[in-house]
Amino acid sequence: MADAKPLSGLENIKADILIRAQKIYSLHPDIPLQKAVAIRGQHIWAFSQVIHGLDSCIGHATRVIDEPTATVLPSFDDTHTHLIFAGLSEFDVPVHAAKDIKELLNLIRHCASQTEPGQWITTTADWQEFNLKEHRFPTLQELDEVSNIHPIVVRRGGHNIVINSCAAALANITPATQPPLGGIIGINREGKLNGLLQDSATKLIECIRPPVSLERRVSGLDRASRKYAATGIGCVRDCFVPVADLAYLKAAHDAGRLNVRVRALVSTLGLSTVSDVDQILSEMEQWRHLQTDPWFSIWGVKFMIDGGIEAGATEEPYVNQNCGCAGHEACGRLLWDTEELVEAMDAVIRRGWRIGTHAYGDRAVRRLLDVYEVLLRRHPHLSNGTLVMEHGGLATPAQQARAVALGIAITIQQPLLHDIAGVQETYWGVERVNRLFPARQWLNLGADISGGSDYPVGMFGAMRSIWGMSTRQTVAGVRGPEHAISVSESIALHTTAAAKMLKESETRGSLRVGSFADLTLWSKDPFEVAERFYGSFGFGGSGDNSICDKCKIIVTTPFCTKCGQKVGGPSQKSSICGQCGITVTTPFCTQCGKKAIQSSTPTVARQEIDTGQKRADPNKDRNLVTQASKQGTSDSARDFTSLVERSIVAWNSLTYADDPDVTGSVSRLSTALRSFDSIDDLFRSRIMFWFFQRRESFMTQTQFIKWDVNRLDEYVLLPMDEGYVNKKDCFYVSHFWRTREAPDPRDEDFKLVHQDLSTQQWTYVWTDWTCLPQGARTPAEREYTNRMLMRTPVLMRECGFEWRYPDFQPRLWILVEVAQYMLNIAGNYAVTADIKPYIDDVQAMKTEGVQQVITRRGYNCSVSREYRLLVGWLELLVILSKLVPDIPMKKFILDALEPPHVGSFEHVDTGIEVNKSTGIVSYQGAVYRFAPLYPVDADGFPK
Repeated sequence: MADAKPLSGLENIKADILIRAQKIYSLHPDIPLQKAVAIRGQHIWAFSQVIHGLDSCIGHATRVIDEPTATVLPSFDDTHTHLIFAGLSEFDVPVHAAKDIKELLNLIRHCASQTEPGQWITTTADWQEFNLKEHRFPTLQELDEVSNIHPIVVRRGGHNIVINSCAAALANITPATQPPLGGIIGINREGKLNGLLQDSATKLIECIRPPVSLERRVSGLDRASRKYAATGIGCVRDCFVPVADLAYLKAAHDAGRLNVRVRALVSTLGLSTVSDVDQILSEMEQWRHLQTDPWFSIWGVKFMIDGGIEAGATEEPYVNQNCGCAGHEACGRLLWDTEELVEAMDAVIRRGWRIGTHAYGDRAVRRLLDVYEVLLRRHPHLSNGTLVMEHGGLATPAQQARAVALGIAITIQQPLLHDIAGVQETYWGVERVNRLFPARQWLNLGADISGGSDYPVGMFGAMRSIWGMSTRQTVAGVRGPEHAISVSESIALHTTAAAKMLKESETRGSLRVGSFADLTLWSKDPFEVAERFYGSFGFGGSGDNSICDKCKIIVTTPFCTKCGQKVGGPSQKSSICGQCGITVTTPFCTQCGKKAIQSSTPTVARQEIDTGQKRADPNKDRNLVTQASKQGTSDSARDFTSLVERSIVAWNSLTYADDPDVTGSVSRLSTALRSFDSIDDLFRSRIMFWFFQRRESFMTQTQFIKWDVNRLDEYVLLPMDEGYVNKKDCFYVSHFWRTREAPDPRDEDFKLVHQDLSTQQWTYVWTDWTCLPQGARTPAEREYTNRMLMRTPVLMRECGFEWRYPDFQPRLWILVEVAQYMLNIAGNYAVTADIKPYIDDVQAMKTEGVQQVITRRGYNCSVSREYRLLVGWLELLVILSKLVPDIPMKKFILDALEPPHVGSFEHVDTGIEVNKSTGIVSYQGAVYRFAPLYPVDADGFPK
């Protein structure tokens, strides 16, 4: 690939930032190493393989970063972490620095001496009791000795807190208190409280703690997100966000104090019923508009099916059943009734949200896969990655294969294993700890996995995770070396694979012209000098090989990869994988996981990661995750010669098509669809399916379910992926006929559409049915439809809405679409010759009135019953345009009013109240009238 040039038409515009470096890794398979990258605004503008190849982009305001020995990579994603916790910890007692219980208590004591009586004292959570000299938690009695006039909460990770008597009294917690479902209240041998609360029992304290001020929360998020960014992390998926805390994230975002992109999962911790979850889902609705924000959005909902490292649900009993970690069960504990969990998750899916579920032990993984399988039978339209398994720590080989077959995405957290290995071995034993987070096997199966930290249980940091996944090093020594993966694969799990899981591959994860300029600058090339590089950050080995005296195997860490014992003495021997042919320094190949054979070839430590200079293709290894993932890709994602072929395959993949519980009409439709061999067969049939949808249905739905059996006769949607589709996630092409003989005789409009989409990222394209008729009526129409449909796959990307290309006659639908087009893009629209009359008419409606303009210009509807609906919406739009100058706020109000079942709405911030049944907008004592839009008939049109 030659140098990537600046975006077309912008050659004379200068870059905001120009970076020159020794190596710029795109991580895109078609883009070789680059040496210069130009950035304009938030996006990458151009690349060059020549160090000064973009100097022409330098202007007087361009910031030039010259780093001739540096390496540039995309920014890293942490797909499972807890930024909310990190922000709260910024002002907490830093007990993570303590070496023993005495030091931990002294840190709290010092804080208490400077804190007013009655004020709460809380500690940081990023520490492990195994790393304390005593290998245990502090107790309530010890905390009471520190202070009995302050409520004290010692947090450890996200699953455990230890409290003193003052806090217990405020929460009315006694030895007789029954813990909530899935929680533990610790009792010592004397039958007294020991202060430990686990899992859902922590809610007993969290619900009574006084709220932290908005400024302090925002400041904490500012400081914490800067720390994430400083390690190379550009996006975090926060997997535990109380719904109320969304306001703090939004406030930090609005203030420009979120320094990483955030994808939030709303927590259901402490909930145990469908009604509880429904309440949370209702509270989430006010935040749904954030889904189009590339910086801060809600990813979905977080469930927990078992406990954490002390209470993960296992098939076999814990090795230390007297440790108190498993509560009343020797095999950990499950937190939900299975049937209740299915219904709760079903409610989430029906609202259009994704689900991430904590499942740590192998029994929890089995139960979660059972639940997910039920949900997939109910909702076969769900796309891969809609249901995610968080951790899957102890997943067995059979469970791994089952998860991949179901299309379940998995997030793994090597820093978690590194930090908790010692604690976990106390509960589960070395053998099970060796099996945790089997990345090698997941990749070999073609799983959709990505990497995270699980901070505060594991320490965040881009290269810390890479080092851990490629060495399997932990605080207790190397554990499970057969599960190690290469540095290239590890980096992919935090970049390309992470973006894929988040469904953001078109904008992030790799560096390309037009993608977000989310990149990192490293002093050395991680692909070449990995272990020494990591050591410079205070973790990782020295880079020298050693031999374990006991096991007689070669290692690159101070610990034996087989037995975990400390070793010494450098060695000049390495190993070669017989299958992959690469040099390794562990007894297992980092590519295939097979045992390597001995060789006497001298080696530099971890030479197998040297992909930059010693291989013909520097991107070869970095594509390993992509290649592995392709093995598990469903047929519906392949390239097809036609959309009909693709849709037939997609239809064949539906489990409900052959379900005996499904009505006979669906089975007959399935059989008919499978019989099509070409576009002509489709148009000769009288079946209308998801290529098209009636306009009435489009206007009356705000969310669409692809392959909804009840709407197969009215679909426009091309199902690139299964799942829910929100109207705001679509690119709507109002593409009307240019002449009475053919819709687009010279492909002019098709070229415009392609031009619009080629420089942006879209997911779905809605095409008006007047452009692509359901049944071919003339030879010209058949030819056009065939050509358009055959080319449509190249247009499918990810988007919002757009309205363009008006008809040869003044149709009222076009006026509505142009009015919405003007609203959505905040005045920054291009006025072309064909759209100008409609823009002029929209402006005239504000002064003359809607019906007056319609009458004067002769706008009409081909379906008379649509007239009132369109007039009402136009009048409402004009009223709001006068009252609400803020475009996003105006869109928010219209979105809230759009569902047919909504009869009225009040916007608290502005005081605007809209009543669709009376056709009245009230604002500051004034009344504005529009054609009533409510109540509606079953089809969503006004009665």
